Amino acid sequence: MTRPTRLKILYGVAVVLMIAVALAILQASSFSPTAVVLLALLFLIPGRVNGHFWRDFYTGRRMMDSGRNTDAIKEFEKFLTSVCENPALKHLIWFVWGFYTRDVEAMTQNNIGAVLIREGNLDQAEERLARAIRIDDQYPIPYYNMALIGELRGDREATAESLTTAHSLGYQQTSIDEIANKAASILATIEGRKKKPSNDV
Repeated sequence: MTRPTRLKILYGVAVVLMIAVALAILQASSFSPTAVVLLALLFLIPGRVNGHFWRDFYTGRRMMDSGRNTDAIKEFEKFLTSVCENPALKHLIWFVWGFYTRDVEAMTQNNIGAVLIREGNLDQAEERLARAIRIDDQYPIPYYNMALIGELRGDREATAESLTTAHSLGYQQTSIDEIANKAASILATIEGRKKKPSNDV
């Protein structure tokens, strides 16, 4: 069983347990408004903490999804600098769902690689993807992106090898994979909004 499959099962079980516990608490409290508010806060606070400290990551992902490649890379680089200065930020990964890696630094390097592929900077993209793989060699998405590079270069052997590795590590391009990717985009849209500069003098 691949790591993404294990994480999908784990998260599925966790969601069911969380719903069961929430319903039990609400039923025990006769669905009082106070209990509803407290449970809502309990579920929302971790995401808000994560959104605050990973703002540059989510902004980069939002820029990436909207095709603003240069801006995306700048935001991702800012986030990598923050992680370098404060490695504890990596532990906030447990506040978000993630099937393919539990290392946000690997995720960020992969995202930069994906943006560079779009820009046609294949050598730089390959370097970023290699960094992601060095950080987490069980992370399938960088291998999938390496397969794209192989295809763009016309290197069918490299494409097949990278794609086989991505598949063996659990990235099958199934509907669940598509949903996970869409969820990541939605989260980036929500959490990646920058604070507007103040007009105060």
